[in-house]
Amino acid sequence: MGKAVKRKQRCYLTVDFKRLFTGYPFYVAAGGIWGINLLNVLDEMRVVRETTVLYLFNGRAVVGAFEMLLIFFAVLPYCMSFAVDWDYGYYKQALIRGKRRYYLLSK
Repeated sequence: MGKAVKRKQRCYLTVDFKRLFTGYPFYVAAGGIWGINLLNVLDEMRVVRETTVLYLFNGRAVVGAFEMLLIFFAVLPYCMSFAVDWDYGYYKQALIRGKRRYYLLSK
């Protein structure tokens, strides 16, 4: 990879990270994932009195009902970012100035 290619990719990533951390969807998603995990741990602690962190982590990984909510909250920031790009036509400008590969890798 040449220096110009690395610089373009770094620019795409820098812009996307700035947009990620300055927008509300990332914080809503992080709070939603934290809340779901907290509710699951609290529920598990009521059932089993003596637990360890490893037991609670493994128990969280096998829940079925909350798994769909976790996936929703994890995908939310990317979906919102792409939707804004689509609505305002930013993706067209990004593809004209750079390559599709770099745009997709930054997402």
